[in-house]
Amino acid sequence: MAARPTEPAPPPPPAAPHQMWGGRFSVGPSEALDALNRSLPVDHRLWPQDVTASKAWVHALGRVGVVTPGEETQLLEGLDRVAERLADGAAVGAPDEDVHTLVERLLYAEVGAVAGKLHTGRSRNDQVATDLRLWTLEAIDQVDGDIAALGRTLCRSAPGRSPARDSRSTACS
Repeated sequence: MAARPTEPAPPPPPAAPHQMWGGRFSVGPSEALDALNRSLPVDHRLWPQDVTASKAWVHALGRVGVVTPGEETQLLEGLDRVAERLADGAAVGAPDEDVHTLVERLLYAEVGAVAGKLHTGRSRNDQVATDLRLWTLEAIDQVDGDIAALGRTLCRSAPGRSPARDSRSTACS
C-alpha cells in the first residue's frame, strides 16, 4: 500500500482574548451582568497599587520556585512596562471589567503566556484587599500631610502666632 502524502496541519486558531469568564460556560455573561460587574471606571485609580502588589507576588513566587529566575525577571519587566502604559493613559476607555483584569491583559500583551503564572495561589479577594489597603495607607499619609499643612497655614495667619517647630504639628506656639 502506497503512503499518501500528508497535508500540512492547519494553523491553530488565533488565541482568544484573555477573559475572566470562561471554562465550562458555553456563552459569556449577559450585557446586564457585564455592566453590573464593570468597576474599572471607579477602580482604575488602583493600578499603581495593583502593579506594586503584583511585583511583590512575583518575588514571592520566585522565592518558592513557582517561577524560574528568568520568568521572574520577565514578569517584573513586563509589569514595569504595564505601569508605563497605564501612566500614559492605557486605562482610558479600556474594555476590561476591573483594574485587575486590565493589568493582567496588558501583562499578557507584554510577556505572553508566562503572565498566567502571576496569580498562582493568589485569590481575587487577596488582590482587592491588598490593593485597597495599599491605596488607603497612601491616602492616609496624604490626608495627614494636608491637615498638617492646613494647620501651619492657619497658624501663620493667626495674629501673634507661629507654627510649632515640628513640621507635622498643627499646634501654634
